[in-house]
Amino acid sequence: GKDSVNVTGLDDADELSVTMGAGDDTVTLNGDVLDGTNDKVNGGDGNDTLVINDQAALTTQTVKSISNIENLSLTDDNDGALDTFDASLISGLTSLTVGASSAADGFTVNKISSTVADAVTVTGTQAVDLTLNVTDASKVGQIDTLNVTVDDGQTAVNTITLADLSADGVENVNITANDNVTFTATTGLTSFTKVDIGGAGVVNLTTGAVALGTNSTIDASDVTGNVTINATAATANGVAIIGSGTATNDLTGATALNDAITGGTGIDTVHTTTGTDSVD
Repeated sequence: GKDSVNVTGLDDADELSVTMGAGDDTVTLNGDVLDGTNDKVNGGDGNDTLVINDQAALTTQTVKSISNIENLSLTDDNDGALDTFDASLISGLTSLTVGASSAADGFTVNKISSTVADAVTVTGTQAVDLTLNVTDASKVGQIDTLNVTVDDGQTAVNTITLADLSADGVENVNITANDNVTFTATTGLTSFTKVDIGGAGVVNLTTGAVALGTNSTIDASDVTGNVTINATAATANGVAIIGSGTATNDLTGATALNDAITGGTGIDTVHTTTGTDSVD
């Protein structure tokens, strides 16, 4: 079956041994509880998840205690400090889940493989910038894709806000809005050529002062909820903005730059700026 173990009240001086079975199991570690020598967390067979809330729980030393984990899930330890994780330390990792972060906390995940980059889920509001660094994303000639699903897993549709999303060097960013999602800024998407958004949620995206490339596109045509895109503060180049194909859109291009804005069959509001904008 799907078993779960929640470890709390221990530290790395205590001995811990957890071996799960053949199901899709979950092991939750609260704090720094592994020493990499005498402790063991073995997910067993199946598609298993390790939940951690402290960067000290995943290091070159502690990972020696970890085996057979396919999914890494990060939660907030509310310590008022950024936590940084190296996704490459867990062999065989296939996906990443990021829970809500509070003010002054936050997550940076480094060395994300292309496999894991295809399967990132954000389940809660990010009060500070969420940084997802794909391995070698800035390497010349390498085209990278980051797939992010926004979904808290609840039956009700809720709103998840991201203060910012950073993925330096990543050209293609795909967002699936199963919940409503608000991007306060996307200034960390410094290399994007296309942000492709789909899903049934309401989408509100503000770019902030991101320097756009010569052919940057924000495409929300597959969103079935209402869409607001505001690129007023974007710099360097204009942007192609495509609203929902069927729902209501409110679309604004970059100030004083040349944008191409496309609405859909719903009731659309398009705000042109002082540049030479095309509207369809």
